[in-house]
This record gives sequence, structure tokens and C-alpha cells, in this order.
Amino acid sequence: MTLGIPTVAPVASAVALEQVSVAFQRPVLRAITLQVAPAETVAIVGESGTGKSTLLRLILGLQRPDHGTVRVMGSDVNAIDRHALRAIRAQVGMVFQGAALFDSLTTFENVAFGLREAGVLREDALRARVFETLALVDLDPEQVSHTLPAQLSGGMRKRVGIARAVAPRPALVLYDEPTAGLDPLTSATVTDLMQRFQRELQVTSVVVSHDIRAMLRIADRVALLRDGAFAFLGAPEAMRVSDEPYTRAFLAAA
Repeated sequence: MTLGIPTVAPVASAVALEQVSVAFQRPVLRAITLQVAPAETVAIVGESGTGKSTLLRLILGLQRPDHGTVRVMGSDVNAIDRHALRAIRAQVGMVFQGAALFDSLTTFENVAFGLREAGVLREDALRARVFETLALVDLDPEQVSHTLPAQLSGGMRKRVGIARAVAPRPALVLYDEPTAGLDPLTSATVTDLMQRFQRELQVTSVVVSHDIRAMLRIADRVALLRDGAFAFLGAPEAMRVSDEPYTRAFLAAA
């Protein structure tokens, strides 16, 4: 199977946040610095309201930092024009917590949506890419292509959402709570897919999740947010033996 690995100019960091601060009614992020290397998976974990989703919005250029710099594929997303930002976003796939499929579109049309928006594939190539991607997420294209989201199980909808995100073969995929609401077996299937994309597509992944056990299994590094700053940032093995009090308490409560 030809997976169509994206061709992008090499950069030192796929994502780089430098001294980023954001406040709403109160400080949400406090001088956060984080570099994500190409083909690396970084999981951002923490309690609700600690700024995890804000980090995803910053990377997408949907939220401007009050202070600091956000670079994606080497470009400052807050210092480029709309056309350049659109080009950056074309290299980014987004997997939403609830899959966020279009209810009135079939599975095929949901997965094809981003490809049609890009307009770079002929119809025969687009169909082949959609079928290839559905197979990549362990769904039978012939069986599910004509189904509507309401006809799919929660786990299948999640996989279709992932397929839609990776169909354009992005260099970077952002995941918002990819295992939320899934049973343990389906959750394991989803995380296995995430690892496959990193291995076979060389995808860089930034994952926001409450599922610390799954993240310790699949992430290259884990960042634990507390009060707008990182209580821990490092390899899963280091996190498991960390002496930092909040990190120990967070793992004990998982």
C-alpha cells in the first residue's frame, strides 16, 4: 500500500512554543516553552481547565498568545498573512473529541471532505485515497463508505474522524481527547492507530488527553500541565519514577 508520506521542508521543530502566556479571566498558560520534533508524539495531560485545549488552538492559529511565539513548520502562525496560515493549516490534521462528523454526509464524503477542499486530486485518485485511508484505520471501505454517522458505533465514528484528519497526509496531527468515551478495547485500537501513523506516515502528533495510562504507552514525551505551567515534561519512563509531588499524585489518581 502506498501511504503518500507528506513531503515538507525539514524543520528543527514541527511545533515550537516559546515563552507563551495566555490569560482570560485569569492566567491560563504561564510562559510555556515546548518543542515537538518531526515524527514525535507529545501528549499533553492534566486536570480540566489547565489550558490543554488552549494549546491546540494556539497551534492552529485560532488563539493568539498574549506573550510569546508559536511556530508551526518553522513559521510564526501569528506573524504570517492569511494565505500563508492557510498553507500551514493544510499540513495539519485535527481529530476532534466527538469525531465532529458531518451528520448529513456519508462516511466516504466525510473522509473526502478535506481532499475536496484542497482540490489537488482527481476523482479517481480521491476515491483511491479515501478507500486506502479507511483501510488504514481498519474499516472495510466497501461496507462503510455509504453509511451515515448515525449508523456507526462510537468507536467507528472515532476512526472515521481520524481517517478524515489523515486523508490529506498531513505532517502534523492534533488530537483532542482521542479516547474519550471509548471502552478499553476500542481505546486501545485508537491508540494503536496513532502509533501506526507515526511509524508508517512519519506523522508528528500532539495529543491532549485525560487518559494518562494510554499516553504513557504511546507518547515519546508527556507534558503535565498544572496552574498554566508544566509540572513535568519528559519521557514516560521518567514520569513513572518522578519524585515531583504533583506528578506522583496525578499518576496515583489515574
